[in-house]
Amino acid sequence: MVIDSGEGVTHVVPIYEGYALPHAIYRVDIAGKDITEALANSLIEDGHVFSTPAEQEIIRDIKEKLAYVAFNFKQEMAAARESSTRDQLYELPDGQVIKVGSCRFSCTEILFEPSWVGVESCGIHEAITRSIRKCDIDVRRDMYANILLSGGTTGLPGLVNRLAKELKEMAPPTTRIRIMSPPERKYGAWIGGSILASLSSFDQELMAHGTTGGSGDCREYNKILYVTSSIYAHNPASLVAGYCLQIREPIVSLAGESTVMAVRGTQRELLKGFVRNTVSPYKLPSEK
Repeated sequence: MVIDSGEGVTHVVPIYEGYALPHAIYRVDIAGKDITEALANSLIEDGHVFSTPAEQEIIRDIKEKLAYVAFNFKQEMAAARESSTRDQLYELPDGQVIKVGSCRFSCTEILFEPSWVGVESCGIHEAITRSIRKCDIDVRRDMYANILLSGGTTGLPGLVNRLAKELKEMAPPTTRIRIMSPPERKYGAWIGGSILASLSSFDQELMAHGTTGGSGDCREYNKILYVTSSIYAHNPASLVAGYCLQIREPIVSLAGESTVMAVRGTQRELLKGFVRNTVSPYKLPSEK
């Protein structure tokens, strides 16, 4: 079971014996960007306004350095009201020091309660449980015992313990819950892109830039690679790679460069050179 949570979206993808189970894939429209916005709103209530793009980067830095996931939100909030032991100081670039209190953990709670920010979706723990329940009954225990985290948002302190607690409450009795959180999960998309591009079948599915004629008509992209379980079912790593990259639409090669652009609606991730010191990057063929 792969849980990928990055900047814009969270995906829950069950994979069994090298095959993704499309009918059990869940998407939760809550991720790192939403946590950053929730933190900004909480700081505004405390009298700290960050409005410019540069100041938004300060919010992101505060999130990465101070935010965490509470094991029990109600108890954590009650403790924060009674004492200031959970408050942390953060120094702004101009030297001003601000106090960051309960918003350190309240901003991350939206991963489990998306309705708090107006998102009509279940929390990530419910998405995992629903996904596993859609799998065959014979593989459910294996899914619970092999949950893999990927993406920068999954690096939040306390997330693994909280997720295990929530899943334990929702899973059948005596079910073993094991969550794997590799240290390199923040770079899972880059590593996955490198694995994907290293497959021998990758170059056969690419479309040269000049083939489209430059009109940009979406009908001209029928030959562009779509990452699906049927194409890469023989390679579990490539499936993880595809879903970590959140690729649901074409991968387009830019002629003459070692560049692949993953396009999903208005969101684009530019993977240039993939990842150094990982799997050997694949050199895209130049335009003829």
